[in-house]
Amino acid sequence: MDYPPHRCSLGFANEPFEPGVHVCHIYSEDDERLSAILKFLLTGLQGGERSSCFSEHCDEQAVADELARHGLSYPE
Repeated sequence: MDYPPHRCSLGFANEPFEPGVHVCHIYSEDDERLSAILKFLLTGLQGGERSSCFSEHCDEQAVADELARHGLSYPE
């Protein structure tokens, strides 16, 4: 999905947002949290955007594996 340069997808919402938006995602299970993180990162990276994710409890290897599954590398 293409968005105007002043709007971006978060990967897990149905509408684009202004760049620089901050998200507080509430989840009930770790799998749900990891899924939201991965969708956010993949959408940004595939769209040529800078993507950052700061999480206290994130399995770095699971993120690297999922990115690799989509043809994206994650430096170790």
